[in-house]
Amino acid sequence: EMAEGAELDQRQVLEWAKQHVGERAAVPKEAIITDEIPLTPVGKIFKPALRWDAIRRACEEELSVLGDMVESLRVQVGEDKMHGTRTQIFFRPAAGVDMETIRKKAEELLTRYAIYYTIDEIRK
Repeated sequence: EMAEGAELDQRQVLEWAKQHVGERAAVPKEAIITDEIPLTPVGKIFKPALRWDAIRRACEEELSVLGDMVESLRVQVGEDKMHGTRTQIFFRPAAGVDMETIRKKAEELLTRYAIYYTIDEIRK
């Protein structure tokens, strides 16, 4: 936790880790700055929420290549009783773009990830 008024960016955190982590393989390749760490009711770190956030960010990054094909994109990740984790991906196609085209492209982009996801259209 940072002190009140302190400011750090990802680059500074990674530089600190590079200088202070003894084993080169253990130096993080990415640092995520978050406003608040999710906690359980007893005060322990709620790791599933951190995983869900990582999945959301990875999906958003992969799907960003759809660019002008979509007017908007929303990714929601959370618990699923059957699959463990469910990723819901919502698109609003750009004018003149077929939702099925977007769906196929999204499935190609996400094929290397072992996640359960659904794709739906955002209705206007």
